[in-house]
Amino acid sequence: MEIYDKIESMFVDDSDTLDLILKELKEIKEILKSNQTFQPKEDKGFKEFIKNFTKDISEDEINGIYPEIEIDGYILGYKDGVLYDKWTNEKFDENRTKEIFNEVYNNYQITKKIEEFL
Repeated sequence: MEIYDKIESMFVDDSDTLDLILKELKEIKEILKSNQTFQPKEDKGFKEFIKNFTKDISEDEINGIYPEIEIDGYILGYKDGVLYDKWTNEKFDENRTKEIFNEVYNNYQITKKIEEFL
């Protein structure tokens, strides 16, 4: 029986009891679980990249160092373990942060630019 059939069967006149509905929901949950795609673990290189990248772009207020990276129209900073847009101060959630790190890891070569002020 397909998931849509199971959902439909929950609303048939003879399935009004709570126990039957809960049983059907449990079966649907198991079907959905089995259909989830496999998410491979992150490779060691990516984890090392994240460690180094976040270290390189972390702000150091004491020494007046405020690194940033421009990507996809954002000027990004990293402070207190959080990636954020410097223009709007919007903090990115874990999923968006991971997407950005993935994009940088796969598509960009990082070079350090050091500006000295006289």
